[in-house]
Amino acid sequence: MTRTRLRQLEQIRSSVAYEDNLNMGIGAEGQPGANIETGLAVNEFTAPSTIIISGNRLLSGLNTGDQVTTSGASNGANSGTFNISTLSYNSGLNETTLVVTEATLVTEAASPATAITKTDPNKNLRRDLDHIRTQLRILNQKPNWYDVPQADDVTKYELKTGTAFSAGADIILTASETFDAGEPYTMKVYLNGQLLLPSTVNASHVVTVNNDYVERDATQPAYVGEPADRIRVAFDILANDILQFKWSKKQ
Repeated sequence: MTRTRLRQLEQIRSSVAYEDNLNMGIGAEGQPGANIETGLAVNEFTAPSTIIISGNRLLSGLNTGDQVTTSGASNGANSGTFNISTLSYNSGLNETTLVVTEATLVTEAASPATAITKTDPNKNLRRDLDHIRTQLRILNQKPNWYDVPQADDVTKYELKTGTAFSAGADIILTASETFDAGEPYTMKVYLNGQLLLPSTVNASHVVTVNNDYVERDATQPAYVGEPADRIRVAFDILANDILQFKWSKKQ
């Protein structure tokens, strides 16, 4: 027995393996290949790729990427299944113009011809849900889409003044505070209002470009994304200097 779109919340909650074993019935409304409308009057074929159908088909849910199947045209090239690239409705003529990807049509008046519109075979709820789940993994920075997301970034500040630090000394943040090292992370260090430039550290924890300061943990320079709790400056900090830290962190 195939699943339909009914009671999907219960289906999702019933198994964390939903992503892998989802089985949507292809006969369900709006599923791939399902008919949208049948027996439509085709008013005209225009070479190389335009089909004009009577009425406003946008109201019935026809979309870019769906298909139209025509029959009864006097020219054989105009009968077949075509993929819709664009569509528009002309209210004055009460016609929907379909431009299809297949440039094989021959111009003819087509009053005897009829058409069936169908849902894009590549459109289905499984595909949409997989896309949403991928975005959830990215946005939440978690390995699985159903993991509890991290909290929003919290901006943190620290101010140090009244203490001198010699060049090469570690300046440690308040106990238990850390930041994520390297770009594109958000630690900013200001000395007397001037933004300082961090040094570059490689994956082997070696400083490759020396700038104003190095981001570090207790034992070594910190690589991109690693937790750090201190900086090591390349010049003396005087007691009357104002040293400011600003960073964001997931809680």
